[in-house]
Amino acid sequence: MTDQRPSHSLPDDAPQLAQFLRWLIPVAVVSAVSTTAGGVVYHEQSSIATGLVVAAAGTVFMAARLLLRTGRQVESFALTVGTILVVGPLLALIKPIYPVLTILPLLAVGLAVSMLSGRALAKLSFRLVPDQEPAEIERLVRRFIARVAPPTVRATLRTHIRSRPALIDRKHPAMQAAATAYRRVFGRVPRWVRSGGSIPAVSEFTRVLDVPTVLMGFASPGDGLHGPNEKFSLKNFQRGILCSVAFLESLGRTSRNGRVIERAGQVVLNGY
Repeated sequence: MTDQRPSHSLPDDAPQLAQFLRWLIPVAVVSAVSTTAGGVVYHEQSSIATGLVVAAAGTVFMAARLLLRTGRQVESFALTVGTILVVGPLLALIKPIYPVLTILPLLAVGLAVSMLSGRALAKLSFRLVPDQEPAEIERLVRRFIARVAPPTVRATLRTHIRSRPALIDRKHPAMQAAATAYRRVFGRVPRWVRSGGSIPAVSEFTRVLDVPTVLMGFASPGDGLHGPNEKFSLKNFQRGILCSVAFLESLGRTSRNGRVIERAGQVVLNGY
C-alpha cells in the first residue's frame, strides 16, 4: 500500500529543524513588532531599521517552514542558515544611540611629585538621551559613588551644570529645510544622527522659547572632532557656507505650518 501523507505534514527526518523554526518565528515576529513600534514612537532610526531587518528575517523563516512542510528539507535548511548568516552582520552595522559617560581629567593632587597623593579629582560628563531626567541621573550617580567608595575614603560630588536632552522632530519644516539644503549642496540625502542634543542651550531654546534648534554638521568622520589632531577640509568649509545659505533660503520659502511660499528667484549653487 502507498503511504498517503498529507502535503502539510512534516517529514519524519526533520523534527529538529521544524522545532527550531516553530520557536524562531514567534520570537522574530514579536521582536520585529516591538522594536519597530519603539523606534516609531521615539523617532529612533536604528530601532526602526532593526525591526525591519528582523521582520524580513521572520518572513524568510516562514517561507523556510513552508518549504519544510512540503518535504523540501534541504532548501528549508539552506534558507534558514543563510538568513541567520546575513541578518547577523546587518544587525551589527546598525548602531543604536546610548547615553555616554566621559571621564575628562583625572588628577592626583599633592605637594610633591614623588609622593603618593591623598586626594584625587575627576570630572564626569554625562550625555543623556530623551526621557532621561538630569536630576534623577545625578541622584543615581551619587548613590552609586556612596555605595562603592571604601570606608576609608571620603567622596564628594559637586554639580556644575544640568540640562535636559533635546530631540527635534525630523518632520519639522526647519529640519526638512536643512535636509533640502544638504541635498542641493552635497548632492546626497543627509544621514540623520543624534548629535548635539545635550548642549544646554538647545534644550532651553526648546523648553523656554518653543523654538527648535537645527544642528547642522559639515565635518567628516575622520576629522577627529575635539581631538588633538582635529582637522577640517576647506572644501567642506566652503560647502558648509553654501549649505547654510541654501538652508536659510529653503526655510524662508516655508511658512510656519510647513506650506511652501512661492516666490521668484533661487540661490544658484554651482561649482562645488
